[in-house]
Amino acid sequence: MSGVRRSSATTAWHVYRWGFGFSLHVATATFTLWLIDGVGAGALALALTGTVLEVCYTLAEVPTGVVADRYGRKLSVIVGLVVVAGGMFLTAVPALAVVLGAQVLIGAGWTFMSGADVAWLTDEVGEDAARPLYASGMRSELWGSVAGIAVGAGLGQLGLWVPLVASAVALLVLAGWLGSRMHESDRQVADDDRLTVTETLRRTRTSVRARPAVGVLLAVMVAAGLAGEGVDRLWQLHLVGDEAGEGSTILVVSALVLGGLLLGTALTSLVERRLAADDDGVHARRWLAAGNGLIAVSVLALAVGPWWLAAAGLLTSQALRNACYPLVQAWANRGADPATRATLNSLVGQAESVGEIAGGPSLGGVAARFGTGSSLVASAAVFGIAAWLTSWRRAVPAPAPATMPAETIDPTSQR
Repeated sequence: MSGVRRSSATTAWHVYRWGFGFSLHVATATFTLWLIDGVGAGALALALTGTVLEVCYTLAEVPTGVVADRYGRKLSVIVGLVVVAGGMFLTAVPALAVVLGAQVLIGAGWTFMSGADVAWLTDEVGEDAARPLYASGMRSELWGSVAGIAVGAGLGQLGLWVPLVASAVALLVLAGWLGSRMHESDRQVADDDRLTVTETLRRTRTSVRARPAVGVLLAVMVAAGLAGEGVDRLWQLHLVGDEAGEGSTILVVSALVLGGLLLGTALTSLVERRLAADDDGVHARRWLAAGNGLIAVSVLALAVGPWWLAAAGLLTSQALRNACYPLVQAWANRGADPATRATLNSLVGQAESVGEIAGGPSLGGVAARFGTGSSLVASAAVFGIAAWLTSWRRAVPAPAPATMPAETIDPTSQR
């Protein structure tokens, strides 16, 4: 690959990640507050709102990954941004039924991007060059998120719904920019050699079954998704509740999210350097195990500590979760089949979503009956399980062939 093409792809990747982080986090400071005050959602309704999104995400994740592999990763990313923008517009409507419908759009739109963006980058610059870019892209997204939080906190003073509309507009602007600046090569596959949808699914299944470590990764993502859903949907209710006025609450939430993002950028810089030197993939797995263990401790502090310790636990857990995701991407893409890379990455996202679907109603129900603290303790325990799974000996990533030979695909094989 020419240096110009690689540089162009790297620039587009960082702009995309920065813009995506900015667009989403414009609405972060007021999103849950809007659901509570503007829509009238309680603890269980908050959890179920996320569950609706995740159900749609799970159902659409792999099919949209196949679309990206078959018809193009750039198109998939742009369509996803536009659909998510539509969902953000509808979320600003003060009616729970409309908000739930909006989550369907957001979940579907997200799946068009999930898997497609990482697959696009990896094929454009190569697997070795992409590993540190997973982390640097996350850092760009975190810095964009910091800017988005600042803008959203200001706009939130005008109305809790205003940042939601601003988020939608920013997503549309980003989609327009990528339409002209995100270039896609032939992906090393000629048009007449691209796999059919059925062949893509069969080949992805064969690749996963040939790599036991990928199966372990999927189990880890289910556990992390289940635990993370409880934290994401309930931490504001646990830390802030209804004790402060609307304006001061926005500032407190913004400060907490901002602190987690800034700490996350520092940790992600460390991950970027480590991934650049991780030739065998073993170290990434060990770092991910340690990260999940520390997240468990941090969420426990959030659940049972006094306010200052709970806030510190939140910041630490959010930062660690952001820093761990590039490790997941490096693990999933190590030796992956280029022809089905987007589908494989979508499968990893789907595993996390399955956990989130289970975590929403179950942890929301625990919170409604026993309090948010009890629900967060349960989340901490599940993060501990994720750490144990990551440490399992079968979790050691092993490289797979760059392409899966056709004779390894058995059309009659059963899962």
